[in-house]
Amino acid sequence: METVLIWNPYPDVRPTVYGRYLVYREKCDKIHFETWNQTGWAYNDNTITDWAFVRSPRSMKSDNLNQPAQ
Repeated sequence: METVLIWNPYPDVRPTVYGRYLVYREKCDKIHFETWNQTGWAYNDNTITDWAFVRSPRSMKSDNLNQPAQ
């Protein structure tokens, strides 16, 4: 079985590609999708502590687990 997501600590590790990512907000203990606009999260930037890119079955052939398939 292949890994489909890896949690990354934010702001230590930031996405490099614009897209939708799964994020965790520790303050309210919630997980949801958020848009990364290449400078920060579109909403709730100050409460997000971790993020992950969820790989679709089509992108499973990609070697990079943390970025959307191009």
